[in-house]
Amino acid sequence: MPTPEKVGEQIGKILLVTRKKSDRFFDSVQRELRKLNSLATREAARVYNQVLTSLITIEGTSVPKNDINNLSLISMLMQGIDTIQDGYRRRYSRLLQEARGDLIEITTEREFKVEKALSKIGINENRTAAGTETFELMEISNNQTLKKMNDILVKWRNFAYDTFYSGIVRGVPIAVFKSMFFNKDGSLRVGSSLDEETLYTTMTSIGEQRTSYIRGKAAELGYTYCWNANPMDPQTKSECIEATIAGVISEAEMSTGYGFPPRHICRCELVYTRPEWVTVNKGINSALEDRRNVLVQSLIDAPRQMASWKVAGKTIKATDITRLQGNLMYKETADKLNLLADRGAVPDFVPPGYLGVGEIPSVLPSSLPSVAGKKVAGVKEVSKVKSDYIPAKTIKELEDKFSKDLNIGYPSFSSKYSQEQALELGNQIAKHFDDLFTQFPKLKTSTAEGQQLFDMFFYKKTSFSGTSGASLQGEYNRSTFRIELAGSLQKGNSLTVGKNNWGTSNDLFTVSRHEFAHHTYANNLTSSTKKDFIDIWKDSGEKYFSKNVSKYAGSNIKEAFAESFSAYTSPIYKEGMLPKQIEKYFDDLYSN
Repeated sequence: MPTPEKVGEQIGKILLVTRKKSDRFFDSVQRELRKLNSLATREAARVYNQVLTSLITIEGTSVPKNDINNLSLISMLMQGIDTIQDGYRRRYSRLLQEARGDLIEITTEREFKVEKALSKIGINENRTAAGTETFELMEISNNQTLKKMNDILVKWRNFAYDTFYSGIVRGVPIAVFKSMFFNKDGSLRVGSSLDEETLYTTMTSIGEQRTSYIRGKAAELGYTYCWNANPMDPQTKSECIEATIAGVISEAEMSTGYGFPPRHICRCELVYTRPEWVTVNKGINSALEDRRNVLVQSLIDAPRQMASWKVAGKTIKATDITRLQGNLMYKETADKLNLLADRGAVPDFVPPGYLGVGEIPSVLPSSLPSVAGKKVAGVKEVSKVKSDYIPAKTIKELEDKFSKDLNIGYPSFSSKYSQEQALELGNQIAKHFDDLFTQFPKLKTSTAEGQQLFDMFFYKKTSFSGTSGASLQGEYNRSTFRIELAGSLQKGNSLTVGKNNWGTSNDLFTVSRHEFAHHTYANNLTSSTKKDFIDIWKDSGEKYFSKNVSKYAGSNIKEAFAESFSAYTSPIYKEGMLPKQIEKYFDDLYSN
């Protein structure tokens, strides 16, 4: 009979093998999507050529006439694009459906192997079953993706219309006219590139659905702890760490030469485990540590700072100047990676009442027992609520307040902030969250015991460009557990609920609570409390939230929760501002 630690090592290896399978799966989805885009490009080229060759030109030139006959060809162009897009929608929907089935199959196979390994030491759990709520969450993500894809196709249609119309009106030569519909690499132009936009949307969706599936199953089985089984960093896969910290691939080259995903799309293997499995977890950590050491040593021993490399048989040349200069300081890089790796470990502490360190009891509790009022080795106690916030005097003290006292990650600031300015802003945010947790102790507890933020980053701006390119005041990245905020927003408390406003407020404190709510919704609600809010959303609908909370709340269920949360937790919120059912939901969730 194997020891619990050996079983843990076996599970760690299962996770890493699954990681490779998952990467092959992601690559296959990209190949199929590129084939679909290539077919659409060929069909569009045929329609474009048919329309352009039908243009009547000014005698002796290749310039089309600006007359009713040429402009009437717009209907031929639109009909051709509509036919292409109808086929594209059907094929894309089928591709997304098949991809979801494949990723569920890969994950189920992984969990079957983990389940079998655990059974060798008397731990018998059904880890392959998934309830309806998990699939409902995946369906929500799937439908949102189909909507985004439809938006891309509508943008393509509008772009073709505007380009054709303006080309005739401006008298653009037909040879130039043709080039306006395509990018230099031959890909179809939809304002930018059909390939880039569809790949980003699709890979993000699949990553989100996969994470929803794994975390949903974990919640259904009563697991409150879920870790990224990544040997380098809890937020980022090792390839991305190699790329961004080690300098192997520059940030700008991630989505073009090296391949997806850029850092905003995470494919880490998620492992859910129980804290009381002390020795098993040590074995998992040991397997991940072995892999991490191999990767770190490869950075030290083998110069991988290449000026060019091959992807799918094609040579890609670096554009990053640092990269072209040769090897970086690999020892220094390895030290940085060592520091990051410690944050990804699964727990190895002993809960109260546990019968022996390093041994697995014959019957395991289904969840971690309460540790309130007890000192347990290795368990961080929730600090007592302080009546007054004492400002940090150094950045180190500020980091401790954020990460240890409040459990809201590490504060990080744009280089445009001086140390004094960073301290002032950081203390303002820390005090706000200290006040928030004083008012809602249950929220403080769920934040401390659940998935914690990795960091909060502050721009010295009133808005910034988000991962989608949109101008934002705040953004939460669920893959990296990071909140980014426009630190120059007004500090203070303002609140407007309903009244046809876009959002409940745009001051810095409200925006920070809004983004914190996204983290809470994604990670720190139980399956039952999340289901309760999903039911409110389904029963009430978008218009209800748009009218009674904010227009932004009506966008989707995640924004509905974030807007409602940021309103309810506002220091100036008064009873009755939110509809009764929403207010009762948060009363039950956070009020004493």
